[in-house]
Amino acid sequence: MARLEDYFRTDQRQGVRITSAQEVTILPENLKIPVNMYQDFGAGSVYFAFLLPLVPDPVQKCAGLVADSNLLQGLLAATPKLHIHQAGSPGETAVDSKSLPFTGRVYIYSENDLSDEEIITLTEFAAERGVHLQYFGPQWAEHRSELEKPLAFVSHDSRDKELFAKVVAEKLVIRGVPVWFSEFSLTVGDSLRESIEKGLRECEKCILILTPNFLSNPGWTKTEFNAIFTRELVERSRRILPVWAGVTAREVYKYSPTLADRVGAQWDEGVDNVVAKLIGAIRTDV
Repeated sequence: MARLEDYFRTDQRQGVRITSAQEVTILPENLKIPVNMYQDFGAGSVYFAFLLPLVPDPVQKCAGLVADSNLLQGLLAATPKLHIHQAGSPGETAVDSKSLPFTGRVYIYSENDLSDEEIITLTEFAAERGVHLQYFGPQWAEHRSELEKPLAFVSHDSRDKELFAKVVAEKLVIRGVPVWFSEFSLTVGDSLRESIEKGLRECEKCILILTPNFLSNPGWTKTEFNAIFTRELVERSRRILPVWAGVTAREVYKYSPTLADRVGAQWDEGVDNVVAKLIGAIRTDV
């Protein structure tokens, strides 16, 4: 199940994330709050998303964020806007990202559940100050996660998580393809075996991040491969989507002759090409 923080990191609301991992500090507690800046070419605007941790006074903290015009303007001034041009179909005018104004949209992803009345009061408070506020709490994240059945299971060696698997998983989620990925799908107290088996049973596809680490791992990656290969045999279906990253055909053949015969995406073609090919394969069977 995806966490609220996962949505904060990957949910782009039709925009393009320009910055991440920034923080603003709220006094007097010196509370540090992560903030992302986005640019929406379609709407012609810049907007912000904040991640509010669990606090004793969430309404007051949110009100402080949206009421502090100096804070928002300071973020705009401190964040370099990139010279990005997005052109549409022939005849459409290209848009320079530096020309996009802040139109008052603010999203707050909060670990604090508020009542409907509190959210209405907060959004009205923000509107009076020219801010269009959207509040997303734990109940919202839980409901959304329940609706997003993972379409693909991302199988990887733990040593390849940051460099390969997480990059692929986040780009798939951003492009509307929910995935089972350890960081998104496991929470404290979950049964690792049960969660993995459930993901392998229910996902339409299994993405194998084939690296030297994956091929040399006799543990979970081998178990996951055996499980999805068995599912293919039982269901007489094609479920495996290999991504080759730094491995040769001979190495893959030594690991599994059947897997070596499966057409895969090549990491050295670029992650965007890899993700596009994966989406094409996943969406074909959905």
